[in-house]
Amino acid sequence: MNKETQNTQNTQNIKDFFRMDYVDQASYDNLRKISSAVDGLKNSNRKVIYTVLDKNIKELVKVQQLASKVAEYTDYLHGSLDGVVSNLGQNFLGSNQIPLLQKKGNFGTRSVPVASAPRYIYARGADVLQYLFSKDDKEILIKQTFEGQEIEPRFLLPLLPLIFVNGNQGVSSGFAQNIGQRDVKEIVKALALRLQGKKDNFDDFNKVPMFCNEFKGTIMRDLETQDAYKWIITGNYTIEKDEIVITELPTNAKLIPYIQLLDSLQDEKKIKSYKDECNGDNWKFRVKLNKGQALTEEQIIKQFKLRTTLTENFTCLGADNKIKEFQHPSEILEHFYNTKIEFLEKRKKFLHANLNNIISKKQNQYRFLELVVHSKLNVQKMKTEELVKYLLDNKFDKFEDSYRYLTSMPISNMQIDTMEKLKKELAELHKELATLAGTTPESLWLEDIKEFIKYCKSKSLFLI
Repeated sequence: MNKETQNTQNTQNIKDFFRMDYVDQASYDNLRKISSAVDGLKNSNRKVIYTVLDKNIKELVKVQQLASKVAEYTDYLHGSLDGVVSNLGQNFLGSNQIPLLQKKGNFGTRSVPVASAPRYIYARGADVLQYLFSKDDKEILIKQTFEGQEIEPRFLLPLLPLIFVNGNQGVSSGFAQNIGQRDVKEIVKALALRLQGKKDNFDDFNKVPMFCNEFKGTIMRDLETQDAYKWIITGNYTIEKDEIVITELPTNAKLIPYIQLLDSLQDEKKIKSYKDECNGDNWKFRVKLNKGQALTEEQIIKQFKLRTTLTENFTCLGADNKIKEFQHPSEILEHFYNTKIEFLEKRKKFLHANLNNIISKKQNQYRFLELVVHSKLNVQKMKTEELVKYLLDNKFDKFEDSYRYLTSMPISNMQIDTMEKLKKELAELHKELATLAGTTPESLWLEDIKEFIKYCKSKSLFLI
């Protein structure tokens, strides 16, 4: 590099780089790769679910097309979202306990966890989304913009802490996250006890074991490491004469590598032979031992790799979008609970204001119709500006800074029948307002949980 080039090239002090640019990059990396304790989603997952909810995508579309819609709608800058969409629809052992997308086509299996090409498979919002995410929360979410365009909010407000429903893993600059799933029934139970005032903390949730839907082995807490949430995950086997019948492998086992392990054991004469009796995702291997070969339980588990361990790391993004290093599951649940209650109070205030607004509008319409029907106001003989002046002088309320909701009312609607219909609607709205006034954030949440349980029972899911 010549001297002239050196003089024109931009330079930066190394200390300034690590103090400013590197910190900014690391913070952004955390936002992308660490899930939120509030909605249990990474940034890319949130973009997908927000788009599906906001655009009400209930019809199946190609994964490739859905990913493109999300990228455009939320200004995604980091390549393809095809894999993100596919992952949200997976439901095999070791993937989602509650898939947030409904799938059609090959989204992968436990045996082959790779989805088909995104142009050949389809997805839409799962039916359960309407129970996990309330449409009433849309206006109270913390909005975000990027280059003048509104994108997904800082976080969504699910009914349940999705961080424990589907688990999550991530590695970013200086931080890592590894959170296993908990049984939906246990999550609902913990929340219901707190919401009903039967518990004032979530300490009991720390005793809830890690969970993997349809797993036939065992998941046990390592009691020798009390300070860490280390789990021992063991497969399943039985002994039949000189054969070991393996019917389950640890949750993180892969089929092809396991077959290769059995091949190597056979080549090394450590077993006589084996038979692969797997049927789809139902794994089963019949291993024939050498004549006179006897193995202890520990030797079987070790030789056939039927045990693995997983240590959880509860680092999450908090409601303020900053890294929080939680030490126990109860702390994440407490953070989720407090945030949800805070926003349910906002939901109640928003619904209250919205109902008052609707009531006020209908009361103005009723008063206007009363004048017209009883011939105290002849709108057919008035110019628009005369009618507007009359409404203003007689203190009718404007909505959206206009009287169009009155002036554009069709003549055919200016009947006694319309007045009676409005009167009934107003009575129902006042009743609804009174009911809302008597609710608390806790009762609103409990009502949503009841609807979720009702849905699950109708579909024979989780809570039966």
